Amino acid sequence: VESTCVAPPQEERRPLERWAELAPKAPAGGVRLQVCQRYARLLWEGRPAVIAPSFPHPPTIDEVVSLDANAPETSFARLRRACEERHGERASFPEQVRVLSDIGRGFGESPDGVPWRVATPGGKPVEAERFARATTYGGWVRHAWRGESSCDALGLSAQRCQQCQTLPRDSFYDCALEGSLSGAWTVRSRQTSGSAFGLFALVGLAAWGMRLRRARARFSGWGKRTRDRLSALGLPARLDPLRFVLPSRHDVLAVALPQEPAWERWGPLACIVRARGKQKIDDADVDRAAGLGHRFGSRVVFLLHDDDASLDLSAVRAVLDWAGKGGSRAMNVLAISASRLDWARNASDLLDLVEESSLRGNPFEVRGRITSSSQFWNRERLVSGLLAEARAGRWLVVTGLRRFGKSSLALEVARRIPGPSAYVDLAGFHHEVVFGEDRARAVSQILRSVCARLLDSARSLYEGAALPDPPSSEIDAAELTRWIRELSAAAAPFVTGRPPAMLVVLDELEQLLAVDPERLDHVLDVLAVLLGRLRNALGDAPHPEGGSPVSVLLCAAVHPLLWAPLATLAHQSIMGAFPSVCVPCLSDEAASAMMRGLGARQGIRFTDEALEHVVRESQGVPLLLRRMGTSLLELYDAEHARQGSLGAVQIGIEAAREAVAREEREGSPLRVWVESEIAEPSGPAGAMLRELAAKPSVSADALRAIAERHVVAKLGSSALGSRLSPEEARRRSQEAADVMVRLLGETGLLVPRGDLTAPDTYELPDGAIRRVLRAAGLSASPSAPRVR
Repeated sequence: VESTCVAPPQEERRPLERWAELAPKAPAGGVRLQVCQRYARLLWEGRPAVIAPSFPHPPTIDEVVSLDANAPETSFARLRRACEERHGERASFPEQVRVLSDIGRGFGESPDGVPWRVATPGGKPVEAERFARATTYGGWVRHAWRGESSCDALGLSAQRCQQCQTLPRDSFYDCALEGSLSGAWTVRSRQTSGSAFGLFALVGLAAWGMRLRRARARFSGWGKRTRDRLSALGLPARLDPLRFVLPSRHDVLAVALPQEPAWERWGPLACIVRARGKQKIDDADVDRAAGLGHRFGSRVVFLLHDDDASLDLSAVRAVLDWAGKGGSRAMNVLAISASRLDWARNASDLLDLVEESSLRGNPFEVRGRITSSSQFWNRERLVSGLLAEARAGRWLVVTGLRRFGKSSLALEVARRIPGPSAYVDLAGFHHEVVFGEDRARAVSQILRSVCARLLDSARSLYEGAALPDPPSSEIDAAELTRWIRELSAAAAPFVTGRPPAMLVVLDELEQLLAVDPERLDHVLDVLAVLLGRLRNALGDAPHPEGGSPVSVLLCAAVHPLLWAPLATLAHQSIMGAFPSVCVPCLSDEAASAMMRGLGARQGIRFTDEALEHVVRESQGVPLLLRRMGTSLLELYDAEHARQGSLGAVQIGIEAAREAVAREEREGSPLRVWVESEIAEPSGPAGAMLRELAAKPSVSADALRAIAERHVVAKLGSSALGSRLSPEEARRRSQEAADVMVRLLGETGLLVPRGDLTAPDTYELPDGAIRRVLRAAGLSASPSAPRVR
């Protein structure tokens, strides 16, 4: 017997097997037989049995065969231990342990017990049975689904599993099976993953092939005809090079525009996108066309659709929104029927088509910020006041309700200031500010943009001046001060007297503050660092010959966090540290003059009653007033109204009433602007306006309470709530509420009652804003019917 689980040789095994088979069947009673049976069983069990040579008295069977405690370990004990430890070759171990378990059965041992652990009736080791079940596909699925290990599948303990990591696996049966099972599962996982990946790849390839085939069948002919037509006009066109990778790009063409002054504002490249056989062109089609235009680097996109297709309201709003975006984000999406492209006989005809279809001809259309002084009406006093503050180098907050023209007003001041100016839309830095972990880096990116805009403005004003290059690394207050001084010194030879003031406009401040609470503290820190660096630098940037003041306009809609304390402002808020100006509505006289002046360009006239109705319903909000004018034109001929080629018309009271009613229905641009922007549901100004719309009048105290709740909630959503004492938070909230109510009154939307210097109550006059907000409130009520 060896130290591995090996059955005795045949010449020794046969007597054992015969004894184990016959001894239990022998009749009891023979002392010698009983002694032999006990002696043989003890030896089989690996215990050191001895027979004494003599006895002082007649012995019992147990006295005849006793155990020698001092005897060394027997060979059978080593054999049994080896079998229990599964020490044996994988190929021979199952047969060896089966033979031994059969012998052990004759000695009264159960084959499935220790040390044999042989499954009955198969006669194989229990690990072999479990291994056979685990290597099936179902066993692998159970392993993958339940997270079962190979040791668990074979019934090995955690201790034994660790031992197998250090033992030579080939010498231990259970360890060899565990390693083999792990390898089998790994192979099956790879095979299954590979098969699944191959299947998905095959399905994806088939789907891609079908899409490519359909796209080529549908758009290849159109693409060739359109390119030939454009080539005849002297406009080379090319297909999207990615069309064979992305089949959806088969309906896109890039067109090189003529390098002529008439085409200059449309850029060097245009993009043509074919709408995909839809009866209604929606905002998704417009957004896709605009996205493709940005990818090609064009400013204008032709969205060709079938002759019987038309744009729905969402598409019109999308076209307006894309045209109204600032800077390089602006995109002119021209939705025209495919047949109209065939009318062009030369590039000039195509230019006329672009001009007619661009929504630029509609005198009342609004396309984002106003960029022309001729579009301002009765804002001269406000512009003059801001211009005086800018020339003096002061900081100012331009605030009010959204869509009231704050950005356009700031741009007008920048156009009129004699020195360099920089307009920076902070919404364009949303990702850097909100998600960038390095505050200094985000501030430097904004300041680099400020410097670049100032430099561009200075170049247009002082041709030939040796202007300094903008900083390229991190910009701190000292670096910004140095660069401003160099810019002022470089411009000095081109002006007489004192160097003109510079202006920096930081717009869409509230867009940075409209973030999730967990990022709010980070954004406030970035804003604090930005304002701190600007204040330190621009407040100390004199020109050697008398000083060049630098003014800053902060444009922001009313927002609770404008009253949040900022460390770089000595823990003052933006509204507390700088004076503010509220942008109001137009007066009735100014609104009437605007509508008459805009309409006169196209020969459009209003009756006095119709104009009075439109002005009263819009309450002097320029955006709503112009939208109602657009709706009036669309009543007569929507297509020509969009093109600005409606011709001379006389607008009466019936048309005015119908246009106002149309703009109050669900889905109209006016209603969307009122519900989501002018009276933003989540903001304090919107909450106050909705309360005023629901009731005949609201006390000033009630409005302050509404505003105070919003400020408290906003301050409490960030770490400011824990840093401010309850008294300080209450004081700031009450101060913010007082200012918000005052600003809302200064917009001109409300009618004050009582002492005009400190009104007791406010009323929202009956008009489009009141009716839209009241309908929205009724629609939101679970018991109220849906108002349309």
